This record gives sequence, C-alpha cells and structure tokens, in this order.
Amino acid sequence: MNGASSADSGRETDHRPPAPTDEFDTFYREMYPELLRYGMALTGDGQDAHDAAAEVFIEIYKRWHQIDTPRAYAKTAFKRSLLKVLRRKHKACPMPNEELPNPPDAGLDFRAVDEQMWVDHLLALLPAKQREVMRHLVAGHSYAQMIASRRDAEAARQNAAAVRKNAQLARKRLRDILADRAQSYGQPSWMSRE
Repeated sequence: MNGASSADSGRETDHRPPAPTDEFDTFYREMYPELLRYGMALTGDGQDAHDAAAEVFIEIYKRWHQIDTPRAYAKTAFKRSLLKVLRRKHKACPMPNEELPNPPDAGLDFRAVDEQMWVDHLLALLPAKQREVMRHLVAGHSYAQMIASRRDAEAARQNAAAVRKNAQLARKRLRDILADRAQSYGQPSWMSRE
C-alpha cells in the first residue's frame, strides 16, 4: 500500500506538495536574473551566484504553496545560500602542509616607528636648511660628515660655522615648539623615558 495506513481503507495518500503553477515560472524568470546580478555584485563570481540561486529555487519550488511573500523569501534565502556556497568553497581550499614562515615584520618596534613619525613631523616645521642639518644630526652624522656629504656648489659655500648656526637655531626652535605643545597638550609619551 505504499505509505497508506489501514485506516485509509485502501486509499493511497500522496504527501508531495502540489506542483507549482505558471505563477512560479513567471516568478522564476523575473527573480533568477535579479538574484544573479546581486550575487555577482557581492562575490564577483558568477558560478557562486548560480550555485546559490539554484539552491534557493529548488527550495522555493518545494515550498511554493507555503510561501506568502516569495520575493522577500527568495532574497533572504539567497543571502544565506550564498554564504553557504562561499563557506563550502573556503573549506575546499587546501591548506599548506608545511609550516608557514614568520611574517617579515614580526619584530617591528611600533614605539620606534611612532617616535620616528613624531620626529619627522617636528622636523617638517623647521625651515629647509635647519631641517636638513637636524635630519643629519638625528641620523647620527657629525658636522664634518654633513659638510663632506655636500656636493653642489651652493652647499659647498656653506661652511662649518653656518652648519653649526643652523643646528643651534633648529634646536632652539624645536625647544620652543615642544614647550608650546607641552603646555597645550601635555608631554608626549615618548618624551618620558623609563
């Protein structure tokens, strides 16, 4: 009796839902391209969008007579289906068998980077010649090295006394800038050495 009970008195019952109507066909033709465009916009992969849409329309087909708002249902179900497709795709990616190398910046000292950015900001507030002299001093160069590194004619005319004077003026200007900022904002954390 294929699924019928003795109480049915010999009648067979069909538990399948009624077949969708032409209404489903129209809905499918209108909604499928819309879902594909949406899926392509989200993933950039037409195959993933097709897979997700196919899963959704199979489910909608099975439950067509139970769904009150098919457009809303399709959109919500499509988003969920697209996530499932992407998760399956992600799980299918092979993981490397060997140990991964350490990232190149694993030993990056963020405090040093922060300090360098602060120094660069302060030096940018100086006039060009003072800034140039202070960049050399911050880099650890001596006055003699600064003068020896100059190769152009204008720079060759600048003597050691001028380099020292620019360094003196730059230090004074930086002290004034830092004093003004300390009064306005408080002392930067890098200035308080432990």
